[in-house]
Amino acid sequence: MQYAKLPKTLCDDMEKIQRGFLWGDKEERRKPHLIGWDICCLSKNDGGLGFKSPRLMNEAFLMKILWNLINKLDDLWCQVLYSKYGRNKDLQYEISSQPYDSPLWKALSSIWEQFQNHIVWQLGD
Repeated sequence: MQYAKLPKTLCDDMEKIQRGFLWGDKEERRKPHLIGWDICCLSKNDGGLGFKSPRLMNEAFLMKILWNLINKLDDLWCQVLYSKYGRNKDLQYEISSQPYDSPLWKALSSIWEQFQNHIVWQLGD
């Protein structure tokens, strides 16, 4: 879940299993749902049960990898990715993928724009 972008159908199936577990649904019959799924997904502090969306968790894991890729330049795995995919010489501003790239790199490039919307670049020395 952390190193690849999961298909939407798989995330939907995982969420369906979560809902079925919570409400005790079985193949032959469904029980009445006493609370909406959106309320179940709220944090416990906000009155929910703290269930997490598999799709959002997958995106959060990938964004964490991107964050570490930008901020931990001395780590070996970052150096490997920079040397393999550093087509633009500066991955901090643009990440693109090719058909022959690894699934991890394709996943990172697919959420790059969304990631950039949540960060602020700060000029340094």
